[in-house]
Parts: sequence; structure tokens; C-alpha cells
Amino acid sequence: MKKILVFILFLNTFCLIPYSRIYSAGETGGMPGYFLDMGIGARALGMGRSFVAVADDVSALYWNPAGLSRLNYIEISLTHISLFEDTRYDNIGFAKPWRFWNKDMVYGLAIAQQYTGGIVERDENNVPGSTINDQSFALIASNSYLVNKKLAVGKSIKVVNKRFAGQNKVWSGVNISALYSVFDFLDAGLNMQNVVKTTFKRSGGGNYVVPITAKLGVAAKLLNKNLIISADIESTSNYATKLHSGIEWYYRKLLKFRAGYDNRDVTYGLGLSDKNYQVDYAILNHDLGLSHRATFTYRFGSNVPEDSKLKIKDYEVAVNTMKEIPAGIYNLFSNRNISVISVKIKNNTNKESKFRISYRLGVKDKEEYKEVVVPGKQTGNFDFIPTLTQDDIRVIEVIPTPSAIFVEVSQITKKDKMISILRDSYPAVFLPYDQFSPQTTDAKDETYNLMDTLASWVTFNDRSLGDVISKASDKGAALEPPVKIVGFQPPNVFSKIERDYRSLEEKDKDYMSQIKLIYDTLKDDYKMMYINQPIAYRNSQRIKFPYDTLKNKGNCIELAVLFASLLESIEIEPILAIFTKDEHVAVGWKVNGEGREICNLLETNVFGEDFEKAVDKGKKLVENNGIQQEFANGIPFDENGVYKKEPNILIYDIKKMRAKIPPSPYVNR
Repeated sequence: MKKILVFILFLNTFCLIPYSRIYSAGETGGMPGYFLDMGIGARALGMGRSFVAVADDVSALYWNPAGLSRLNYIEISLTHISLFEDTRYDNIGFAKPWRFWNKDMVYGLAIAQQYTGGIVERDENNVPGSTINDQSFALIASNSYLVNKKLAVGKSIKVVNKRFAGQNKVWSGVNISALYSVFDFLDAGLNMQNVVKTTFKRSGGGNYVVPITAKLGVAAKLLNKNLIISADIESTSNYATKLHSGIEWYYRKLLKFRAGYDNRDVTYGLGLSDKNYQVDYAILNHDLGLSHRATFTYRFGSNVPEDSKLKIKDYEVAVNTMKEIPAGIYNLFSNRNISVISVKIKNNTNKESKFRISYRLGVKDKEEYKEVVVPGKQTGNFDFIPTLTQDDIRVIEVIPTPSAIFVEVSQITKKDKMISILRDSYPAVFLPYDQFSPQTTDAKDETYNLMDTLASWVTFNDRSLGDVISKASDKGAALEPPVKIVGFQPPNVFSKIERDYRSLEEKDKDYMSQIKLIYDTLKDDYKMMYINQPIAYRNSQRIKFPYDTLKNKGNCIELAVLFASLLESIEIEPILAIFTKDEHVAVGWKVNGEGREICNLLETNVFGEDFEKAVDKGKKLVENNGIQQEFANGIPFDENGVYKKEPNILIYDIKKMRAKIPPSPYVNR
């Protein structure tokens, strides 16, 4: 921990250095190949050219060749920079993983050119003459090698050509670099340029020695690697020290916002990317005005080398994902073994192989992964339920919410290097947390009956129910004789009793008086009534939670859920009766006494009329569906709290179901 704090303090100090203005006068404009200071790619320029420890794309072949080892795909980039006085700078970069002498390496090649045309020659009397051009050209070849999972090294060779006013000069240079992962969140990089002594003859005579340049940088990756903060120091023999710092923030893996400090100049940048494409833009606020830079990058193929294609044949990967995800019961997926992502890896080799399976839901930024082992000549099946927090689910409001599921499968080599085998996205639709689905099909193509999850909409834990009970209690206190809201307890006992001596009829009467109070409170104080307004999507239907129904009234299901929640909150055991053929739901309650059990039912589609009428309608509903015997002598629920009577009756005992179906966590907070 102390080491981590030391590095964080060092990083913060490093980032503050540029603002302390401790730089000396002088620039490197006259140094051979100075135009290469603009590097490769607009991403680094948007971060103030603070990129030595950040380098992880094709532009690394200039900024830090060791960073090429981080590439997972073949990459090609095109950059254009608009400078001043009709000057432009363009480059193209290419990088590709390769297997050479049984070693995994990445090679890169870049061509850069700076061109200024239409320069007017003048004699000693300032008389204009012919026009000439100033052209600089560079060819850079780089490669990297991953020494181990923390250290990578790299080198590059460059050839530079300068043509101006009849002069044609060529020189070359060699760069060496390293990239080290200090911690999971902190990297350090070093790039030594022109380490091999290079000289060329000046136009006026004498030799010029190309100076060595050392660039040292650190980069911290924070907030699940969605935020990068970097700082570099650059030192060249006989020239002023340069300081650079930058920041890059990822937004939903698509947008990247950047800013930087480039040795007294402020830079800004923006990036837009998907799986195969990336567009970067940078702008520099220079003393002469604004300078614009743009880069287009295309990535394709795999990081498995061409002459190692056997690896792809060695492993066969198949991925399947859920197409429609009901977020309202996502918390129940684990107990029901509902798979969101299913990955099958077939190992065709004779040796045990290790893989990393990374995955992410499109509705959140955080990526998760699991490392698995598949024995030789065997197939491994792996199922995943990505993490979704309550806050993640609450932002899903549209019916449906289109999204995607991202999956990558990589082989882990003996040196802990990742070799990507599959990387793809799969379309998915999310349903909001108040959208009820009677069934779903998971990533294993197994279909699950979810009718019983309606019990999770019965939310006695909703705090807004307390206001209803409080108002009902006040109504009861004003009656003669008073009626108390005490649930299953005898009305005149306020401590735990060993035995309830009331008869079944007396308990039924006590229950009925309390339930009438609650019903009348909803009818009179909340103007609650039945309103048929279902919001359906395919086979799913929106069901408002109790706190929402209290504000906006409800249909039969929503009123049944609201009333059941109120009953459960005072410890009267609610039941839900579902008549599937009629697409209707009613609410009831159980009464136990003298070794017997009876049930009562309240008709929800007459909610808002007198309580007695709603109860009478409930009795007729029982009679019309031939379940009088069950309601008079106790409903024979199974161990899960479910009673089925063919062909179209389902009755749920909410208390018994609680062992497997808790109330929804998405209630009013």
C-alpha cells in the first residue's frame, strides 16, 4: 500500500510540473527530423503528446514501440494535420502481430511526410525569384516483444530525408524503448531516440551529430480504466527540456474526451470508436492560431499470427446470448440458473488450455471476466450472468431498450499473454424493471416459466404503504367500536401470545374489519378505482408497483398487487388468484384457526365500489370457477406456494413463495 501511495504522489507531482513553468528557452525546430515531433496519430496529440506510457495502438510504433505488444488486431491508421502557411503533415501507419522464431511479436511500419509549397526565393536585395518547396520524408519500422506479463521492449529504425533549395540530405536513427506495468492501474514507459550515433554533412560544411532524445512517462488508469491520466518528460541533448501531460476519459466505450498540456500549449481531442473503426480529432491552441489534426484507424483480423493459424483450428468457440432480458426479475436469474451468456469452448489439442472470457452488457461500462481451464480433447460449457446493480436497472425505462452484449474469448499463454480467439457483440433487448414477462428463453435456449415471479411485485417493503396504513388506522380509531390495524393478532392483545383462543369465525371477522378499513382508505382517500390500461410488448406487460398505482390507479393485476402488498405489510397472508383464460387477477387472503384454513377473495375489477360488493363479486368468482371447496377447506398449495387447477387457474400463496421470490428491490426508496 505504501508503494502505491508513493507512485500516486509521484504521478500527481509529475502532472503538476508543466504548470510550474520550469522550462528553459529554446525549441527543437532546427533539429533534423523535427517534424516527427508530431508523431503518429491524433490521439496522442489530443493528450498533449503525453503518450510514452499510454501507447497501446498502431501509433505506438513512434511514441513507444514496446507498446505495440498491446495490440490485439491488425491496425491501419491515416493521419492528416493542417499546419500554418500552407503546410501539411500526413502519415500512414500499419501494425500486425507476427510469430517469428517461435516468439510472439508485433511489427509496425509508418510513412510520414511534411510538405510546404510555394516558398518564394529572394536575393540579397529582397527581390522575389522562383518558388521552391520544402519537403521532409520519414520511414519508420518498429517491432515489440513481450518479455513477460509486466514488461515489454521495443525498437524502431527510421530513415529521414530532407529536400529544400537544391539540398537533399538523408540520415537514419535507432530508437529503443520499454513499457512496464508497475501495478494494474499504473504503467511506466521509456523511449530512447537516436541511440546510435548518426552524423551527416551540413550544407555549409562540417558534420552534424543527431542528438539523443530521452522520453520518460507514467500513466494511471482509473475508474475501471475509463480514465487515463498521463505525464511525460522529454530531454534532448543541448535543447530545452519539454514537459507534457494529458487526460483521456472513456464514455460508454464509444466516445473518448481528451485534453493535454504540450510544453506551454493546450490541446484538446475527441475520439469515436466501435469494434473495427476509430476516428480521432485533436486541436492545438498555438500562438499562431488553431491547428487541426485528424486520424482514421481501421482494425481487423486477429492477434493470432498468420503462420500460427493452427491455433484457431485448435480451439472452437461458440457464443449464445439472451435476446430479451427482463430486468425486473434479474435478481432471480442466479437462483433459477438463467444464463445471460453461454460460451462453449472446444479444445482440439492434447494439452490443457487456459482461457479468459470477458463480457459486458451494453447498458453499463464495466467489463467482467472469468478465467477457465479446458482439458485437452474436451469441451467446456460456461454460463454467465453479468452484474447489474439497482442503479443500472433503474435507467432502463424504454420498452424495449435496444442494447448489446459484448464477449471476448482469449487464450492465455504460458507467459500470460492474451491471444484473442473471438471478439464480437450480440444484439439484446432489455425490458424495464416494471415490465412483467410470463416466460423467457435464456442463452442455453431453455425456456423458463416466470408466472410465479408476479409475487415479486407484491412489495410490502414499499415505504409509501405506511401512509395508507396510517390513514386506515386513523379511520378505525374514529369508529364505534374502534377497529385497530393489528394484522393477525387479537385486537386487544399487544404482546406475543402462546395461543390464540379466537374461533375461526372470530378471526375471519377481525380480518374482514381491518381489510375493509384499508379498502375504504384506498377508495376514499386515494380515489382508487379499476382502470384498464395495460402496456404490452410481445408477451410482456407493464405492471406498476404499488407506489405508482397509489398515484395513478390501476388495472386488475396492479390493484391485486397493491392490495396484497398492504395485507402482507400488516402480516395478513395474501393470495393472488390468476385466471389465465380470462387474463384476470384477483386478490385474497388466508385465515387460519381451530386447525382449519379458509380463504376469501376480493374482485379487483369493481375496485372503487363498496367493499361489500367487491367481496360478494369475489365469492361469485370463486363459484363460477368451481373452487368453492378449496376456499372453504384450505387451498392445497405445493412446497413452492403454488396451486394449479386445470385448465386455467393459478393461485399463489405469497408468504410461502417468499423463500424463493423476495419482494422486488426496485420499490420506491
